[in-house]
Amino acid sequence: MPVFSKKSKLRTLDLSHNLLTIIPKQLGVFSRLWSLNLSYNELTEVDENIPLQNIGRLELKKNQLTNFTLSNQFNKIKYLQLSQNKIEKFTIKDNDCSLYELILSDNHLIEVPYELSLANKNIYLADFSNNQIRELTTKIFNIGRTVKLNNNLIEKLPERFSERVTKNNQRFYLKNNPLKRSPKSTGNIYL
Repeated sequence: MPVFSKKSKLRTLDLSHNLLTIIPKQLGVFSRLWSLNLSYNELTEVDENIPLQNIGRLELKKNQLTNFTLSNQFNKIKYLQLSQNKIEKFTIKDNDCSLYELILSDNHLIEVPYELSLANKNIYLADFSNNQIRELTTKIFNIGRTVKLNNNLIEKLPERFSERVTKNNQRFYLKNNPLKRSPKSTGNIYL
């Protein structure tokens, strides 16, 4: 990466489709880097020691990640794309970010990462479609304004689900789940 070392004003960098197995530590020289695309590589982890505090948009689609920790390394992140990995666990550690969109579709999640409800109140879209989620708790109402849970294994919804969705002015997408009882139909629930 020495070619870029003098271009510290770089704001957007696309390193997708490069067969990367690690995130280059040299990315730290880009102090103004806001958008980083590392999709379609062979990454298995995200090193917490790489300084990416100014990243607002991070794309890690279609890598080999099995877990992801949203730490203070990403304190300015707004958009996080993690679809088509092998993520089983998504955690938040010491992060008070203002995440707006989180895409975790097509992974191996078996539960919704409910700690999102404690760390962030600004999520507009949380997409957990195409995972192996079986159960929802009432904490789901604190995750985001639009929650996509299509193509999971959800059989039962929390009590008074329809009422709460309407009251909170949220939208839920629940297509192709083996629900034993469908919720009362409202304009904000898509089955």
